[in-house]
Amino acid sequence: MKKHLFLLIMLLVQIVSFCQYRIDWQNCYGTDEDDNVTAITETDDGFIVTGWYSVDPYYRITNGVTLRIDGDGDTIWRKIKQTSQDYGVYCIDRLSDGDYIMVYQDLLLYPNAHYGNMGFRRIDEDGNTIWEKAYGNEMGMVNGTVGGCATSDGGFVGCAPYNQAGGDISHYWGGTADVWVIRVDGNGDMVWETSVGTTGCEFVSSIQQTDDGGFLMAITNIVPGTGNMMCEEHQKVNGIPYLVKLDHNGNVEWSSCYGGSRGTTIYGVCVLDDGFLMYGSTIDDDGDFEGAGYHLGYHAGMPTHSRLTDAYLMKTDFDFNIVWCRCYGGRGSDTAIKVFQNDDGVFTVFAATKSIDGDVRSYNRLPYDPHYYIGLGSKVSWIFRVDHNGELLWERVTGGNYDSAQTYPRDVIKHNDKEYTVASQMTYYEPGWETYDINCPYNANMPGSGINFWVYHITDTFDYDNVGEIEDNENAVSFDVHPNPANTWVSVDYTLPKGFNNAVITLTDSMGLEVYTQNVHGERGQHVIDLQKLPVGVYILTIKCEEHNLTNKLVVTR
Repeated sequence: MKKHLFLLIMLLVQIVSFCQYRIDWQNCYGTDEDDNVTAITETDDGFIVTGWYSVDPYYRITNGVTLRIDGDGDTIWRKIKQTSQDYGVYCIDRLSDGDYIMVYQDLLLYPNAHYGNMGFRRIDEDGNTIWEKAYGNEMGMVNGTVGGCATSDGGFVGCAPYNQAGGDISHYWGGTADVWVIRVDGNGDMVWETSVGTTGCEFVSSIQQTDDGGFLMAITNIVPGTGNMMCEEHQKVNGIPYLVKLDHNGNVEWSSCYGGSRGTTIYGVCVLDDGFLMYGSTIDDDGDFEGAGYHLGYHAGMPTHSRLTDAYLMKTDFDFNIVWCRCYGGRGSDTAIKVFQNDDGVFTVFAATKSIDGDVRSYNRLPYDPHYYIGLGSKVSWIFRVDHNGELLWERVTGGNYDSAQTYPRDVIKHNDKEYTVASQMTYYEPGWETYDINCPYNANMPGSGINFWVYHITDTFDYDNVGEIEDNENAVSFDVHPNPANTWVSVDYTLPKGFNNAVITLTDSMGLEVYTQNVHGERGQHVIDLQKLPVGVYILTIKCEEHNLTNKLVVTR
């Protein structure tokens, strides 16, 4: 009996640019001020989302927000940390016993500090505070990112930029900023602390515990210098991405750096079975990024202005040799924010973009001003997938609009290869305004507010496993596609059902557009397709012979 899978596959292909990801649920949360989302973690029945809202940004007065929602995005509870000083929750992670520890910036320890210090707060599933402790010194942290993660022993590790020793900080390498790392136990008591950096300037983007009990950090060196993270093989300036490995006692085991002559920022790293995958943003097209495909763009489209970033992925082996490096984006500003490896070895990338060209072919599904200048406006979410060699398979922009939406992701939870929950932001809208992917209840947004939390759950709807499944019929269409992946050409060797002599071969791109069609004649034969004018990516190749159809996936690389 003929399988009825092909109609479903072709339907999915035809609407892939609009339904490659389906938004299953979404909600918005906020106040009548600007609400900034920072992190999301999973609970037994939903999620906890953290951030802050500005009470008076001019005087550095913000209130911290902790929000628990169920699996459909409905609010269970909301906690506000009210303060007359600077407060913001930066990250949260779940402990093995079901409690949560968050890391925040606060002035509890030294009320007169220039900036807040690093605070830890343990809460239960109802948001009740179990304990709250802060560490740092009279100067406070440099205004920058704060990160952390739960540890295997029920404690937590936090990291932040500092530029002065004293108090709880035993050493400072000098320069503008070092990365201070502190580990606490389940009661919030310090286990150890260390400083990682140089006489230049460093900022940390992420930290994660490794299988051996140590920690892997993603650090960007802004100004080179000497210290306990070294970059001897390159002479780089402006921005150098580092991987730094600490042992379980906080000692630096090794560090490795990459980049070019202009500047690269690292946002995170995935530990793979055969190496590391780093990601972030870059304006480099030389050094380690030579030949990576950087899309040259300038702020406001003016060559006299600064360059705009591309998102990048860089894979290395465990000996720190670069296996491949690729840039993604267009002439606007693009940044890779979160990356996950799937079971089949490919990678799903959550990014932010301002581009309306280059790799961002789906830009026209969201509105933008026809007088839009490259590099201006707001970033929207950009989701794309690449194969194990970094070749772009498909992409899609998600959000509101390019002018004021600010719908780029801040944190993402992966449930499986197809389902993700995204903590993003959105700009308040009036009823009736075109909001495109944003469809929150109106009462979730406070009139007069600017930015709100936008949390949504998405599912990849494409049936990758069954593309190319054949008909269960001895008289079915059959064909062989080679090479696959292909570069400049592909050969299709086909056999039609007995008694048929005519068929149509088509190629459909990831936008659902038919990019090639050709009639073929004869019960069997070979047809060669010239691919030189087609962009790299995933295409669906179909042969149609009246009621007989067969579909397969074709990957075009360069």
